Amino acid sequence: MHILSLLIADAGDNPPPSITLSHGIPTEIAIALAGALLDYAVAYVPDPRIQNVLSGITLDFYECNLTFRGAIESFDTIHLIMKFSCPSALAEEYMAVQPSKILEWLEGMFSQRSQDYGDPTVRISVQHSTRHIESVAF
Repeated sequence: MHILSLLIADAGDNPPPSITLSHGIPTEIAIALAGALLDYAVAYVPDPRIQNVLSGITLDFYECNLTFRGAIESFDTIHLIMKFSCPSALAEEYMAVQPSKILEWLEGMFSQRSQDYGDPTVRISVQHSTRHIESVAF
């Protein structure tokens, strides 16, 4: 997270709308930084020497949606705001990535942000599913 603290320090009082990372930042650092900036619960950095590292395993999938209620229920507008997966086996070793913990964290984070925004027509939904995928591409 050293890179993140440097970016924040450089931004000062008027941060730019986007940040361009320097060339030469290792991929594993860039992926972890992107995961932190996007509030992802898991930032998986695959070993570049291993091909298809997530193929043939069971994954937990998470999808977060914002629903803006229309005047008529059939006119609700749904926007996907985040979608990611995590190897299911990680939950056996790490309590923090158990599906119930991730769902609780996501619902709490997005519900709080929705309340801070103050729009009563906005609803947050978080779905979880588990699937065995034969081929996964990054």
